[in-house]
Amino acid sequence: MRCFASGLILCAVLMQAAQGAPPAAATKKATAVKRPAAAGTAPAATGENAIAERWLQGMTLRQRVAQLIVIRTHGNMENARGREWRNIVRWVRDSQVGGIIVVNRVRRGAVVKAQPYETLQFINRLQRLARTPLLVGGDFERSVSMRFDGTIQFPHAMAYGATGKPEFSAELGRITVREARALGFQWVFAPDADVASNPDNPIIGIRAFGVDAGTVSAHVQAFLRGAREAKPGALVTVKHFPGHGDTATDSHAGMPVVASDKARLEALELAPFRAAIAAGVDSVMSAHISL
Repeated sequence: MRCFASGLILCAVLMQAAQGAPPAAATKKATAVKRPAAAGTAPAATGENAIAERWLQGMTLRQRVAQLIVIRTHGNMENARGREWRNIVRWVRDSQVGGIIVVNRVRRGAVVKAQPYETLQFINRLQRLARTPLLVGGDFERSVSMRFDGTIQFPHAMAYGATGKPEFSAELGRITVREARALGFQWVFAPDADVASNPDNPIIGIRAFGVDAGTVSAHVQAFLRGAREAKPGALVTVKHFPGHGDTATDSHAGMPVVASDKARLEALELAPFRAAIAAGVDSVMSAHISL
């Protein structure tokens, strides 16, 4: 519960920043968590929300800002005395960042996937260094097999869309969350809500559930439904807003341009994101594009 509550702290920090809340040092009384709710206002926080709010009230402004920062790691320590590990320790223990994202190493142009047990040890070690439990995220579009060796290899999203059976995507959502939590992750950067409408797209393609908004929307909602049924749960993310499917440039190498007019965006690109939000998705990842 403590690790999942770290995600709620991040949400609470964002909400208080948006509302212009004063830093903890300047707050003499508790916030709305302890005040009686006025008519038409949200009820007092309970359960994990209350825990997150309580932790938040004990933070300085600097610590709250640090909770908004997520640093990149590779899920292992190649050299326990090396610069990379020392920097991670400094960020987690001293700067008290809010979370980490685990990405793969690339050697000589080839992706090197992480090892499950090694990464679990790595995450557990960082959690012991952290003052506030870290929120740990990863890109798991094909469950954890997208980032890890030695795991069940799931197909790309388009294979699920081609079946015409969203219930398969729901099962993928359940399995993804269960596998992520088993490895110490609480934030899943999936599913992909892009519509693969441009055959010249070098980066989305089969990562999308389909080439039409209806198919993508149905499978995105099914994935979210399945993910929500998994216990313990995890935060789930749709990407890449406002839509990366109708581009012809790899955003890792250049700046893709979406030249669609508003009508096309509304009918095609944005539809799956609306469906995800209607289904209660936890977060939305933006795309590296020019619109």
